[in-house]
Amino acid sequence: MSRVIDAYLSPQELENTILEFVWERDTGYLGTYGPGGVHVSPVKYFADADLNIYIHSRGGTKFRNLAADDQVCLLVSTPFADDLHQIKGVQLFGRAKVAAAGSTKWLKNSAPGSTPGR
Repeated sequence: MSRVIDAYLSPQELENTILEFVWERDTGYLGTYGPGGVHVSPVKYFADADLNIYIHSRGGTKFRNLAADDQVCLLVSTPFADDLHQIKGVQLFGRAKVAAAGSTKWLKNSAPGSTPGR
């Protein structure tokens, strides 16, 4: 059964709702674009308090595409269920930077059980 939201969120409430949704999950779908066209990959991610997204990857098509175009989209969603109206998700658009091999920048805020921004 679908639910209709009959009240609008303030900009701050919307931002907090998005942050909580993203922080409660660790898997998404990263969309990149390059010479071969659009490529979407399932990825594990970590989001910090400023909504910077960190993704671990060994390379591949994502990296080739990022060398050509740094624009990305990350879809984070709930599992697909029988009722199409039950699925929830958020799309995050931005520009990606590839960190140097062995970089530990993401480690400082990614301890198990930690909550970003708190």
